[in-house]
Amino acid sequence: MIVYKECMVVFAVLFEVETDEEGFRANVWRLNPIYVPQYAYPLADRKLWTVSCQWKTVRLLEDRINCMPFGWTFWPEDRVVSQIEHKFMKEGRKSAHLALRHSANL
Repeated sequence: MIVYKECMVVFAVLFEVETDEEGFRANVWRLNPIYVPQYAYPLADRKLWTVSCQWKTVRLLEDRINCMPFGWTFWPEDRVVSQIEHKFMKEGRKSAHLALRHSANL
């Protein structure tokens, strides 16, 4: 499980990950939403989509992976995901979203 952020923040699973010399591509399966801004409500029910990025544009930022041209970010590290999941389960979505903003400090 990862935490995925693009136009909304969700718990998700990456599957069918493909890599080659140019970059990678993966399917994203949405689990629970953490934060959905009002403009993204039409996308909130979407359960599956695809992400990709060329190696030259993917970035590792402290505790997350980001693809700048497409604007998505995901947190794959268990220490971050488990902390956000704990906040989500015990304190709710808002608390989990706030904790994610400070994920590098978890």
